[in-house]
Amino acid sequence: MCRELGIAVLAEGVETREELECLQTMGVDLMQGYFFARPGFETLPPVDFTRL
Repeated sequence: MCRELGIAVLAEGVETREELECLQTMGVDLMQGYFFARPGFETLPPVDFTRL
């Protein structure tokens, strides 16, 4: 249905190569999850929440 409407298909929570390969065979356009990158909170600048 998404393809007929011109909408990209996004899969979230991809954790393994097997999931990635399965989603690729299903034609999923975009993917995100632990397989690609772990959350990077340590790379974000510190925030002083007392100043908000």
